[in-house]
Amino acid sequence: MKKIIKLTESDLVNMIKRVIKESEVDEAVMSVNPFNLAATSKGNIQITNTQTKKVHYYSMEAWKGVNWWDCEIIDFPEGSKIKLKAVGNYMTIPVDKTQIKNLLQSKFGQKEITTTLKDDKTGKTQEVKFTRVD
Repeated sequence: MKKIIKLTESDLVNMIKRVIKESEVDEAVMSVNPFNLAATSKGNIQITNTQTKKVHYYSMEAWKGVNWWDCEIIDFPEGSKIKLKAVGNYMTIPVDKTQIKNLLQSKFGQKEITTTLKDDKTGKTQEVKFTRVD
């Protein structure tokens, strides 16, 4: 036997909004358990250890030839890339989340973290430096 359920227009609108909200991916955050990385309004990275509730803020620089170039962190598209601005150019860079997790587990909280990030798909590497700014 079929059951008929009556909904008001506002009930239906609220249900649709809830479904959309639950299906959205928060692109402002990259989760690498137990860490969450988020872009700040100043272009830095806020890194939170969700287990200890410790929060640190880092600036990011990339090595290009003979100088370190400041990077402004914009966003974390799809939770697996870093969108940034460096030398006046916007770039979206895929990130190996396992590499980030291992780096943070061993160096989170340090004043300066220098590492080489590797894109497994292209094989390209980039030396980067994170400096604590809090």
